[in-house]
Amino acid sequence: MINLTKYSIKQYSLIFLTATIFLLISVKLSFSRENIFFVENIEVSKQMDITFSRDKAIEDGLKKAFKKLLLKVLLSKDQNKIKSLQSKELKKLVNSFVIRNESFSNNEYKAIFDVIFKERDLSIFLEQKGLLFSNPKKISLLFFPIFIDNGEIKIYDENIFFKDWENIYKEQELINFILPIEDLVEVSDIQKFKNSIENFEIQNIAKKYSIDNYVISIIELNNDKLDIFLKMNLTDNKYNKSIVYDNDFSIEDKNEINKLIKIIKLNIIDTWKKVNLINYSTPLSLEFTYKNIDLKKLYDLEMSIQKITTIKNYSIKKFSVNKTIFKLEYFGSPKKLYKEFEYYDYSLKENKGVWFLIKNE
Repeated sequence: MINLTKYSIKQYSLIFLTATIFLLISVKLSFSRENIFFVENIEVSKQMDITFSRDKAIEDGLKKAFKKLLLKVLLSKDQNKIKSLQSKELKKLVNSFVIRNESFSNNEYKAIFDVIFKERDLSIFLEQKGLLFSNPKKISLLFFPIFIDNGEIKIYDENIFFKDWENIYKEQELINFILPIEDLVEVSDIQKFKNSIENFEIQNIAKKYSIDNYVISIIELNNDKLDIFLKMNLTDNKYNKSIVYDNDFSIEDKNEINKLIKIIKLNIIDTWKKVNLINYSTPLSLEFTYKNIDLKKLYDLEMSIQKITTIKNYSIKKFSVNKTIFKLEYFGSPKKLYKEFEYYDYSLKENKGVWFLIKNE
């Protein structure tokens, strides 16, 4: 085991503190934590034996952060296609990182890493691997599971999937699943659709929670065979999906229940990722006019533009007292760009071929 003297501990502490401060300075303070390329709270612990290396611990932290990032940006079917990555190649994808709560006690090294990855370099890297790239925002949605057990409708605590939903696959960070609180009126409404449950809608239930996004899952069990159907509303777009589950299913098998919950969650998350797939090879362009109110609001608009990661670059084509004309290049679909601006309380409007950006009041 390494025997650190008081002098060497102080020396190490000074070096590590200096390095951490340097790294903190390198992080842009304006960087939004909602940016998908920011990965935080990566914990690393290593035994400080004769083989210990701080550089190796840092490398492990970056690898764990990269793996966590792939969970966000890749479809579930692609997440295991990058088996290994050389340290030199990984470092080229890292913009900067911060080491927090670094400690050396009882011959154990512990630290927490926050890492910012290079968006453009990462997209090129994934394209070269033939992998689809998604840039979704974190959202909240109301999840309403309905379980039909051999003809009997079960919801809320009677539903085995409802009870265990929040405990499975908690490591995902893209969707905040909100489960409804039991309501007798809703129970009665659902029973009315017993023979046509696929036509049941939950818009009114979602409104009670002030949530625009929602998913209803209908899981029907007949003679140990499952049929699974999802009805989804994600950012005002509706999607239906059937999930094939070939295994025999028993409500007594806890492992099988947990496995199915994870499958359903992954399908919902993948649908959200597909909505946000981006083609980085061909940027689109757009010109819009913004009515000048004051310089502070113009500055706020520029700060918002800089936070939209799908915007490649922008320029001010014309400036006057009354208006500013912006030109920008962006990745993805026009609809995604509209949604990005809406997130920052702006609306893109078109009138006779001319685009305007308006601040929502």
